[in-house]
Amino acid sequence: MSKQLRKSSLLYILLFLSFLPSYGQSNLVTYAGNSRDESFNAVIQLSDGSFLVGGHARDLNWLPSNVKKTVINPLDIDNTGVPTSQRFTAFILHLTEDVQQILQVVYFRAGAVIDITHLKTTNPTGSTTGDLYISGKRQGGYYLAKLNNNFVNGVPTQLDWAFNVEASGDHRERQPWDVGGNGKVVFAEGDPNDNTWAAVRRLTADGAPDLVPNWRFHWGLKKSDGAFTSGAWTPAQNNPEVVPIYSGVPFVNDLSCSMRSWSATDYNQVLPDGNGGTKQGTWPMDYFFNSPCNIQNPETTMNLGGYTNYRLGDRTTHRIGGIVVDKRNNHIYIGSSINSITRTGRPDFEPIVIAFTDQGTLKWWSRLYTENNNQSPPFQHIDALGIDYSQEGPSSSLIVIARQQGKSTTDLWAGNQVNTNGMNPGFSFHNEFTGSNTNVEISWLGKLRLNNGDLLYSAYMGGYEGSGTLGAPYTDPNLDGWPDHNSGNANLSSARSQIDIHTDAVGNVYVISRSRAFASTANAYQKQDKPSAGPSSNGPNVRVYTPDLTTLVYSSILTGVWNPSNGAGGNNTDLYSLYPVHNGVITVGKHFGKNGSSFGQNIPTTNIPPWGRDTPQSEEAILAYLSFSEVEAIFTVDPLGGICLPDTAVFTDSSFNAQTWQWDFGQDAVPPTASTKGPHQVQWTSPGEKTISLIVTDGGSLSDTSTMRYVVSAVPPANIAVVPTGVLSPAPVSASLRPNGNSAPNPNYLYEWQIQDLVDGVVTYNTPINDHTFKVAGEYFVQLAVTNGACTNYDTMTIVVEDGAGDIDPNFTVNPDPPCINSPVIFEQVNEENATSWQWSFGEGASPATSNVRGPHEVYYSTPGPKVAMLVVGNGVFERTFIYSFFVSAETDASFSISGDGSQVPASFTFTPTNQDPAAQYEWNFGHPSTDEEENKSNTSTEMIGEHEYPYGGLYIISLTVTPPNGCSNTYYDSILIEVDDLEKEADFTIAPANHTCVLNSVTLTDMSRGFQGESPRWFLGKDAEPDTAQGFTVDSVYWTTPGKKVITQIVGSGDPQNTKVYSMLYEVFPYPNAAFVHSYEEGSCDNLPAKVRFTPQFAAGNFYEWDFGDGSTDASQRSSSPVHEYTTPGVYTVTLTVTNNGCKSVMSQNIPIGSNCDQAVTAGIIVNPARNDCASQRYIYQSATVNSNYTYEWNFGPGADPPTASGPGPHQVSYGDTDSDDPREVTLTVTDEQGNSDTITLQVP
Repeated sequence: MSKQLRKSSLLYILLFLSFLPSYGQSNLVTYAGNSRDESFNAVIQLSDGSFLVGGHARDLNWLPSNVKKTVINPLDIDNTGVPTSQRFTAFILHLTEDVQQILQVVYFRAGAVIDITHLKTTNPTGSTTGDLYISGKRQGGYYLAKLNNNFVNGVPTQLDWAFNVEASGDHRERQPWDVGGNGKVVFAEGDPNDNTWAAVRRLTADGAPDLVPNWRFHWGLKKSDGAFTSGAWTPAQNNPEVVPIYSGVPFVNDLSCSMRSWSATDYNQVLPDGNGGTKQGTWPMDYFFNSPCNIQNPETTMNLGGYTNYRLGDRTTHRIGGIVVDKRNNHIYIGSSINSITRTGRPDFEPIVIAFTDQGTLKWWSRLYTENNNQSPPFQHIDALGIDYSQEGPSSSLIVIARQQGKSTTDLWAGNQVNTNGMNPGFSFHNEFTGSNTNVEISWLGKLRLNNGDLLYSAYMGGYEGSGTLGAPYTDPNLDGWPDHNSGNANLSSARSQIDIHTDAVGNVYVISRSRAFASTANAYQKQDKPSAGPSSNGPNVRVYTPDLTTLVYSSILTGVWNPSNGAGGNNTDLYSLYPVHNGVITVGKHFGKNGSSFGQNIPTTNIPPWGRDTPQSEEAILAYLSFSEVEAIFTVDPLGGICLPDTAVFTDSSFNAQTWQWDFGQDAVPPTASTKGPHQVQWTSPGEKTISLIVTDGGSLSDTSTMRYVVSAVPPANIAVVPTGVLSPAPVSASLRPNGNSAPNPNYLYEWQIQDLVDGVVTYNTPINDHTFKVAGEYFVQLAVTNGACTNYDTMTIVVEDGAGDIDPNFTVNPDPPCINSPVIFEQVNEENATSWQWSFGEGASPATSNVRGPHEVYYSTPGPKVAMLVVGNGVFERTFIYSFFVSAETDASFSISGDGSQVPASFTFTPTNQDPAAQYEWNFGHPSTDEEENKSNTSTEMIGEHEYPYGGLYIISLTVTPPNGCSNTYYDSILIEVDDLEKEADFTIAPANHTCVLNSVTLTDMSRGFQGESPRWFLGKDAEPDTAQGFTVDSVYWTTPGKKVITQIVGSGDPQNTKVYSMLYEVFPYPNAAFVHSYEEGSCDNLPAKVRFTPQFAAGNFYEWDFGDGSTDASQRSSSPVHEYTTPGVYTVTLTVTNNGCKSVMSQNIPIGSNCDQAVTAGIIVNPARNDCASQRYIYQSATVNSNYTYEWNFGPGADPPTASGPGPHQVSYGDTDSDDPREVTLTVTDEQGNSDTITLQVP
């Protein structure tokens, strides 16, 4: 057991600052384009200081001619049917950190996509740039894609993958999605507020639909037949009838019930609401139903009307407004608005924010207001979510932008009524909705704890409408005399925010919100008119809030210069994206225009870069780099958020243009103050909340102050206790995990458990005491984190589980891969250790379609195309599944046409393939073999078109094998007959058995030629024949070692063209069927009498089965494919299965214990294939039914056998010479393992 206090090294804040550009500049505002509908839609900064800007335009002719351009293939992005008006060139600009130069452009050709809307990376803001992902609109939805480089490690040259999302409305326009640190993308799909479908799903790092184990809706394949299906259950592997493939969270009013409680206990649960009140229901959709969902029969529990009488609205789907993934632990946060109806029938939208772990376990959910019987009309929506990476532990927060229409009967939580944060100052910049104007939409900004959803801070975001009672001016000089929202009762103007939201190193919040008379700061680039000065102008505002939302760091509109008397000239721009920079913000958007004319007046431009423009000609892009001030106090602290007593915190200055410093480290600090830049190491002698301040000046009259609330906490105890103690046995076994033995948990502490589970992966718990089931034997690493305020203490333990079920591996191989139609494909499990059951499904068109034995399996596909095969492996306790997708290639056309004159010899023929593929390989055999090596070379050709001259008359069989690049070869046979004048001489022969035989079975060839006066024929039998050539009137003991079609050619005569004839025959050789079988006890074990035993063979089309159960019984089940047989007497029974297919027979015998010796270590079994030999002897092929490299195998094949004995598992070819004997032959096999345990089986072979 080990313990560890949280001792952070320089974490996110210092990383952020280390990656900020060294370049400091004043404002830069520019247009870009040449009136070709240019728009900048997204901007991010890379860790090398440079910037990426995503957007679209009609073309790229507006770029400087020396800019390097790289075109990107869109892969599978589907933009089919896009109208001409939306055939844009989508691009990413790479800009230097001073924004003066375009380094390069990566782009899609016009029409491949509509635009690039978002740029996102796998790293938190300010750390080393990770993988780069993009999204943008396409016809019918939007796309997601990953680039192969991120501009820091190289210029992107291609997409690693692309995924088409079907979406409309806000889901298509705003594109709610995010990527985690693991490269998995969580995204919204479907149609908001419609009658179709809407859901959140996740993609793997490779861009494929992902399985989220503890989400509650899954898509998969039925184990019975491989058919595609979907439904509600959890965890993903918990449905015995379905193999899950991917998962989702439906936002629909249907029977999925994925966001409703499935039990009365969960439905009636009264929980903290996140701000000192309560709510009812473990899941957020409980609010609208009068009962939990019966997931087995959900249609019986769809009655509406929750505990406050809310009901669902008349639309099936809901709007998903925001998605964010914490890139540190990949937890998922989703914001949505549920279309609903109040008790009086009034339409409404109710907000929810729901949090999941990376495994899909519900963490918490929030309504953002306290539920009550007054309900909460009118509309309330979620518009954006973000993560504040400036803090860790309990202070780490989720940023939420919500929106409400007018004054609600129950408003979103007010900034001066935060009850769950002791550090909250008791007010915010804009506490609550004011005035009487209800025909407005006002944004709301909040911070919720990531670990439990508790409210930390909140503020409303709205402009001034100009009427109502204005408050006194804010006292903060940076607020420039604007009326205080928290005094007076001013009417508000609408404010709607973009989905792009960020925080910087100290937790300042950056948003874009569109409003009129939105308070501007004194340092704004373009100020709005105060309500007393006129109507101002509507437009996009860049707004930066302090971490506690009490005031503004920066607020500026960016729109056309308007007439103060009537507002004309403005409201003609939009900003779509922004990103924090050192002492400022960069933002992008566009100026509206049409048909070569721009709307309204120009925005004020300044410091235009060489690639920019000062005026727009029509719709043109905008980029603005806006600086906050000429001096700014910025400092960071490590550890983030708070510290444990008596640890040391390090304060580091990162101020802008500072020359003097005055630090105050708060109550009981050592040292209490400092007057140098630092860094400074500080300790405290008492716990509690400390106020840290830094005042900097430029050495003259300019100064700035920054403050921080910092928590110093006592170390909480963390001691893992496991009940029962010691080694746990046998698996599966449950144990109780407790934080401090038998001591009661502290209700003021936060507890988080992580278990590295050998079956379920990382399992987390957020309650103090938890029962966990360890399903397999092995070592489990357990970590407990206990948090008190800002101090987290850790304890770890390794729990050992012995005996019982072991872990299993369902992976299998497919050979060949890719397979070919109508050709054998071998499926084989890679590692069968600990497995006791197998359920195979080979997919559409497979024969066999399924199997429940181990294998390996030989499978044939009758149809080409994509296939999905799966294997479900069990160990008696749980199951694991492996799913593999592959493509079966269609049969290659190897047919050919023949041209030539067969009326005389020599006869020349040309053979022309029906389909001629220069990339394919062609192998001709012209059916004219020879014993002369040089002469025989002309019998084959690898040319596409075959040509051959035949010297003799007779019947020839020609074959063409075509192998395309995919390796799926096919062989086609045809014949020619060359008839010469001498009809008295003809070659001919018979074969016994006629038509076909089995591999390794001997045949007899008999000459039936006429007119050759005793001339002995020559025989050509093929490369895999034994022998491959012969001479004589009768040829015995010919057999083939591989199955397939065989060409047998006979040549009779002196070699003179007029005195020699040829005859050819196509002959089929079939493989042996597989007689292997397994057995299982239907009612538990073999020692229960009577014992019912199920026998399962290897299934294949055309097989006929005959069983001998070893007890002398005769019943109908003996010819069943998978019989169940009952044994009433204890003993060891030799069970024999005979399988026949196309006349080829295989036999397997195995000892089956009943009533005793159930646990014997070794079980012997024999597989025999009878092989016909010549008339004087018989041949058999023997092999062990089981093969283990550590076992020994000793054989005795009985009297007259050659060889009489052998060692090893086989196969062994054995011949018998005493064919006159009618007695059965006895074959004995003894198998012995490395411990000396053995088993012997004797088989009578007729």
